[in-house]
Amino acid sequence: MTASLVLRCVEEGRLSLDDRLGQFKPSSPDAGVTIRQALTHTSGPPDNLVFAYRPQRLDPLALAVRACSGDSFRESVGNLLERFAMIDSVPGPDVIHLEPPAEGIPSPAAVQRYTAVLGQLATPYAVSQRRPTPSQYLATTLTTSAGLVTTVRDFWRFELALRDGAIVRRDTLADAWRAPTDREGRPLPHGLGWFVQSFNGKPIVWQFGIGENASSSMVLTVPSKGMTLVLMANSDGLVKPFALSAGDVTVSPFARVFLGLFAR
Repeated sequence: MTASLVLRCVEEGRLSLDDRLGQFKPSSPDAGVTIRQALTHTSGPPDNLVFAYRPQRLDPLALAVRACSGDSFRESVGNLLERFAMIDSVPGPDVIHLEPPAEGIPSPAAVQRYTAVLGQLATPYAVSQRRPTPSQYLATTLTTSAGLVTTVRDFWRFELALRDGAIVRRDTLADAWRAPTDREGRPLPHGLGWFVQSFNGKPIVWQFGIGENASSSMVLTVPSKGMTLVLMANSDGLVKPFALSAGDVTVSPFARVFLGLFAR
């Protein structure tokens, strides 16, 4: 969602991929990093890019979205939830403690709905030696890389709208789903907001999330097939055992099953 909001601002000419994060947050340790580098998790000059996956680099993009739209990052995400009828999603677990119109919370009715959704949260578990123990979700607010409360069905609505061009143009998404290259011309693992790689000659696009000892998620799209897999778990076992941050989704047995069936 963060990448989608930023890319829409770029389409509108309100942001540039070459804007530096320090323009929005001068105190950021990554102030010299461009929006393009933050979204691709790269550093260095264009002819010598180096990849390192660090989601925390995305934090200043919340302020970039505000500079673009005039709305807080939470409000921008909340608007997406409303627009695509994601009625079982919440823009951060702390939203019910805010007083409207703080951070763009639209109405007491919305807060009431969010409260009902949060009352149905799956219990998170830490698993040790195959023994599950109830735990706590780590994300306490909405950030550019964590904190969205949602369901598989709701997130599928977002993914469908994204692919249909309802959030950003299809050509913008195609550019986002194109891997940058290193100095040898080899593709790097991450496009503008999504991991990108090839499987059996077909491009695949994916992303993952993890809350230590509490939650994990994976979204995997095969654009040529128009198919997307959305997985969510109330433990970290969907992601933690596998080195997904290196940029190869095939280390996941869940991804291999899906790709083996639908991307052969």
